[in-house]
Amino acid sequence: MRRTLTCVGLLLAGAAIMTACASPTTSGDSSDPAAIEGVWGDSTADNAPYLEFSADGEVVGSDGCNALNGTYKFDGETAQVELGVSTLKGCLNVDTWLRDVASVQPIDDVLSVYDHEGESIGTLDREGT
Repeated sequence: MRRTLTCVGLLLAGAAIMTACASPTTSGDSSDPAAIEGVWGDSTADNAPYLEFSADGEVVGSDGCNALNGTYKFDGETAQVELGVSTLKGCLNVDTWLRDVASVQPIDDVLSVYDHEGESIGTLDREGT
């Protein structure tokens, strides 16, 4: 009897661990951290701005001219973005507005981008939409 209870206990513990480690699904709910993961903008086009958010809190991308990278922390419905070292090339006819990103908010398939003063500076569509 004791062996049976031990096995059942281990099975229940294993099921609880598997449930806790399951990957979240992406939804339109902007309070779900998975809502931000993926590519926003067009990462395949020349001179196009984009940001890519990974599940481990890293963000990479381009302002259309320079490579961007850094970290982000999702907090409720927004993510605070901290850019790290980036390239500083001069590019003609490229609006480098994305260099000023400080926070973002995903709503469905649109990512609103804000500067350090909380002013909206642009939007990026989820890649592939």
